[in-house]
Amino acid sequence: MATEHNASVCSAPVQVRYNAAEQHCTNQQELLDLLNAVEAMCPRGMWLKTPVRSLLSVASRLDPCTVALPDVFLCLHPLSNLDAYVFQAQSPVFEREVFGEVISMRRP
Repeated sequence: MATEHNASVCSAPVQVRYNAAEQHCTNQQELLDLLNAVEAMCPRGMWLKTPVRSLLSVASRLDPCTVALPDVFLCLHPLSNLDAYVFQAQSPVFEREVFGEVISMRRP
């Protein structure tokens, strides 16, 4: 599939493991590792670099935010006692209600 779309398959140094005895969430460092890997893979001048950097800044402070993806708004709820985030898709009914800083990852 990657060959058909003139794309490549790669890996990023992101470790993800979930312990079912704990709150199902994404560790802050896992999110930062992922965002750093995405930023590193973005070619210079690519429009996506700016929102990824904004999200890196927010996540490094463990602040709440809403990420506007092409088809959904994703609310990132920080759990400061766990240094982690819970991700929750916002219902289209409440699309105008945002949580924290809004970062658009929709192509301009």
